[in-house]
Amino acid sequence: VGSADAADVEKMTELKGGGGDESTLGVSTFNLVKSIVGAGVLALPAGVASFGSTPAALLPATALIATMGSLAGYCFILIGRLCDTTGTSTYRDAIAACSGKKAGNALGIASMSKTLVACLMYSIIIGDMTHALSKSLLPAATVSSMGALAGRIPLLWLMTGFVITPLCLLRSFAALKVTSLLGILGTCYTACMMTIRKLDGSYAAGGKFHAQIAESLQPAFNVGGNPVGIFVLLSMLSTSFVAHYNAPKFYSELKDKSVKKFTTLTGLSFGISATIFSVIMIAGFTTFGGASQGLILNNYASADKLSTIARIATLLTIIFGYPFTFVPARDSLIELMGWKATQKDKDVLSLGMIATITGIACVLRNLGLVASLSGALLGSLVIYIFPASAFVNGVKNGMIPNKDGALDSEVGACKAITKVGYALALVGVTVTFVKTFAPHLLK
Repeated sequence: VGSADAADVEKMTELKGGGGDESTLGVSTFNLVKSIVGAGVLALPAGVASFGSTPAALLPATALIATMGSLAGYCFILIGRLCDTTGTSTYRDAIAACSGKKAGNALGIASMSKTLVACLMYSIIIGDMTHALSKSLLPAATVSSMGALAGRIPLLWLMTGFVITPLCLLRSFAALKVTSLLGILGTCYTACMMTIRKLDGSYAAGGKFHAQIAESLQPAFNVGGNPVGIFVLLSMLSTSFVAHYNAPKFYSELKDKSVKKFTTLTGLSFGISATIFSVIMIAGFTTFGGASQGLILNNYASADKLSTIARIATLLTIIFGYPFTFVPARDSLIELMGWKATQKDKDVLSLGMIATITGIACVLRNLGLVASLSGALLGSLVIYIFPASAFVNGVKNGMIPNKDGALDSEVGACKAITKVGYALALVGVTVTFVKTFAPHLLK
């Protein structure tokens, strides 16, 4: 799940404690990994299951992570270079400087949409996890006495009304900045938990928890698959590597910054993130195979204490991270509308947006579908199309110097990346809708 775009993050420096301070390479690497690795990674095992049900499917899947990570990393570096060359400090301004104001506004819309989708994904996970945790943490008699309130939808609305909404209406998020550390730690713990459960065979036939989960959640291998479904995983990975909104911020705050040092930062961060993605994807898929759910934690038994801790860690991470994603989306909407909103106006708009997002999350349960569609439509734009096309336009209009044609080959590569981005968007959306509404075509 991606974070806010650079322009909006700058508005929140007081809230996040950024303040424009310089960061060392080590600190920047940790923060960038934290920015890249989000809840969307928990959908990757389902992405593999969309085209295969044997361990052999992991070979192309792992290759895709490496390929997409490399492409996304290059485009991340490209944004830093654009800012350095054009003297801009935000992603939107860098795009506008090279491709024009309309392109900058289009990026603003895409960025806002991406953060709204992230909020929707968060709400889906909050509903699923709160429901699962209520069963594992509360006595059966208590759950029974709650009646309809113990259902997923009522619990989601309760969490939204009494926790999420107050957090999003805070005037300052200073008290929440410490909780951002929970994100990467929680994800690392989840990866370790999934690896342990794979190695100890708890969910294999005859394992400790095998009989404690529904038949549809039990491991399923060698049950077929359609290679075309690999494009679903492809679009998921577009979402997984989204961190490009913040590329200018990471570049400007890097101590003793240079394009070379920024390139090192990007290589380290995207490499570590790709490793975490691979561990979670491999551990989840080799445990449950074709039965891997859109949110892989849903496969684990409520009686499994290790998975319960993972759910709690993930839930807390999402709850405290929700405001940092929601507020930039709201402010971007206000800015794009040209609305001179008062604080009261912002609060009213927040209530309406949160209620709408929660209502959709009550109906939409498939996190894999959300991740795939947002990756195909928005991830492709933000990660590949905007930066690559801006580089081409910048060279063409002279904004980016091209002495003696030194950049000609790179311009050609960026033109190809732009086409790849459009192709990913088209194919990803098509395959995802087919898988969701006409799955028989993929069997």
